[in-house]
Amino acid sequence: MALVSMIELSKREGTKRSPKKSNPECKVMYAIHKGHKLSDGTQSRVICISIGAKWAEICGMKAGDRVTFLFDAAKGIGVIQPNADGWMLTKETPKSLRLQITWRSGAPVAESRVECGPVTQDGDSLKFGLPREVFKSGAQQMSVVR
Repeated sequence: MALVSMIELSKREGTKRSPKKSNPECKVMYAIHKGHKLSDGTQSRVICISIGAKWAEICGMKAGDRVTFLFDAAKGIGVIQPNADGWMLTKETPKSLRLQITWRSGAPVAESRVECGPVTQDGDSLKFGLPREVFKSGAQQMSVVR
């Protein structure tokens, strides 16, 4: 039996990759993802906020910067602003950024990835609208997974 090269098969059939789910250049996206398992067996959740390259550049944000995430449920807004004691921004794609924070009860909840808007610059901060449905009772929406 001869060995078959996956490289050769790939060349013949062409590469079939999933479409990238990266953040479009000019958008801010909000989502909740599964985090790591905790010592008590529960599944943690992580808030993921994607910042498109356009908005990162306008606000002067770059990978490695430390920021905080603030939100106001009554006004339906979120704000990302510099904070030396905050969380670090990381690269999502070569140009867009990502902020990941462990979800806590009371924080906004998204059933799936949602687009935020309108997006505006407020000094060195990024201000964006969050859909009303993310402000439903987080404690009731987020079930603990064992």
